Amino acid sequence: MALNDMCMKIFEAYNDAQRPFIPGKNTELFASNIYNARDLRNIYRYNLQDLIDTIPSYIPTVNTKLAKYKDAAIRLSQANKSMRDSRDEDHNDQYRTEIKTRTTYDKDGNADGTETYTEEVYDHTIHTYNYNNKHGEASAKQLNVIFQYIPILQLEENIKTTSQTNADGEYAAERSRSENSITTQRITAEDLLTIADKRYNGSTIMNNTNHIQKQYPLLNNNKNERNIAKNTARSTKYTTYSSLDDGPKEFQTAEKTLHL
Repeated sequence: MALNDMCMKIFEAYNDAQRPFIPGKNTELFASNIYNARDLRNIYRYNLQDLIDTIPSYIPTVNTKLAKYKDAAIRLSQANKSMRDSRDEDHNDQYRTEIKTRTTYDKDGNADGTETYTEEVYDHTIHTYNYNNKHGEASAKQLNVIFQYIPILQLEENIKTTSQTNADGEYAAERSRSENSITTQRITAEDLLTIADKRYNGSTIMNNTNHIQKQYPLLNNNKNERNIAKNTARSTKYTTYSSLDDGPKEFQTAEKTLHL
């Protein structure tokens, strides 16, 4: 929350300095706004300088709470690379030459005969799937280790939401959205709450946490399917009469896993 508030104070100072735009003056005004935001007279409960001084003290706690996510990210990245390296595929379209005839026309648009021509026509596709057992085994082992040490990913910290806004916050929200430095755009109480909760609704971690906590168990649930596919996966080549091909079942399992 302190980091969000610090950024908002800086953004507010910058936005206010740009209205109206005056060449050569806006940078100076921005610097003046930042100085005022430091609030060295302690008029406000939290000023920019307080936030700057406080934020470093939160770093160890944040790192501790996010340790599992950081560890899982590193391990999943390694497993992802191994799985991608375990397979590659090639689809080679083959064409045949056909001899055809067509009507010819004179300068007045009247048919005056026929002519022979050749055309390359799609015939079939050779699909080649190569499997690398070394990388396949590595991927399976890496994923099994991940779920052995990190069976569940659950963010323990909840970001607090705003139950009400105050006059200073409402003024800042309205001023930052006005078209110039004189007028102030009026905002509804509902929208003011939404703006105040941007640190929750707009945060990367909150936007991704629900997706991670939903998909992570699914990755563990297809463990048996992955292991069966690993044991039966082989390099293969075959021909079809379509450029599109889903590939062997084992390759489909790998593709499904990569997209979880």
